[in-house]
Amino acid sequence: MDSYEVYEDLYRVFLQEYQKDLEDDMATIGLEDFNGDYFLGTREGEEMEEVPVNNVLFGSDIPRASQFGAEVPFDVDSASAFLADQMMHLSMQASPMPVDQQGAVAFMRLLAVKHGLVSPLFDHTVQNLKYNDAVPLSQAQTEALRNRNTYLTKEGVSAVVTPMMRKDIRTTFADRVCMVAFMFRARGHHYMDSLDAVYANLWKKCRYSENQVHATWQNVSCAALHAIFPENLEKFWFRMVSESKCNGALAKRYDVAAAGTAGPLVVLQGLIDIKMVAPGIERRCENEINELNRMIVDIRSHRYAGSVNRKYYGAPTVFINEKAISAIAAVIRSALQTLAADAPLGKSPALQRIANNAPITGAVLGQAIGQIARREETINGLLEL
Repeated sequence: MDSYEVYEDLYRVFLQEYQKDLEDDMATIGLEDFNGDYFLGTREGEEMEEVPVNNVLFGSDIPRASQFGAEVPFDVDSASAFLADQMMHLSMQASPMPVDQQGAVAFMRLLAVKHGLVSPLFDHTVQNLKYNDAVPLSQAQTEALRNRNTYLTKEGVSAVVTPMMRKDIRTTFADRVCMVAFMFRARGHHYMDSLDAVYANLWKKCRYSENQVHATWQNVSCAALHAIFPENLEKFWFRMVSESKCNGALAKRYDVAAAGTAGPLVVLQGLIDIKMVAPGIERRCENEINELNRMIVDIRSHRYAGSVNRKYYGAPTVFINEKAISAIAAVIRSALQTLAADAPLGKSPALQRIANNAPITGAVLGQAIGQIARREETINGLLEL
């Protein structure tokens, strides 16, 4: 029996059950035929679609958590069996990753399961997810998977999941999960090609070496850790920050703006700064500032309010009218170009995007603020001289 036959044995039951459910669902018309999220024409954030390589398989004899955060007791034999199952499953994919990365992904999965972050007993529906990446196997499916598993012995597993790999992953595991949590919050996705460099740079800020990763960032964020529900990612990150168990570079990013809400927040930051030298802007842009304040209140009503992934957290929609605050953004951008051209705030893509809606206002008022800020009486007033 070759690996493809083993693969067929493993999934035959899944396909049979799926076909039966599909036939039952199609028998009579139901509300799902004319309701539901597929009515929408466009999407925001990450659409969670099941990808086999992200599935974490639970053999019938593998322990599992019944609630988030509950530690799972593994002995050497059950841990070795779990690792072997994952590596065999990963090797069966149409385009399998290199063997050493299979071992790294398997070990990250083991730690996620051990610490109660991933389990087939977790209810995915309460977080508005379509599926759970943690897949329980029957005894027959477990036997089919292990029938020709060359990794099944402790020695076989240890040959791939080396002591150095285990140490590197174990000592950085919390930060790996927090990095994925940060990326999902700030960028709205576990992984995209454009995020590869972002992951690498953040890893360096944590003072780790590239050699300690042992996998591509796509495999870390998707194949290894995608099975952690979004809200559980958030809970883990919060716990690590609260208990000072994650790197400082990740702790100070905990309050980063959620993807989809950066615009109003960066404009507010610039407004607070610019009012120090030009308090009159409050009178000149009263309506715009009132609209900005309305958006800020709505965004702050929930940690994920207005996020592109808000549905996974039960957070409300925020109606963000960027054109209504474009004049403020344009003034801030122009003032920064005049007074602090190298300031990171001035390079914000969100600020640039919003400011582009009011270029004339920004040019006139921004230059005027620049001239006012350089006056001696303005500086004396700020310093109370």
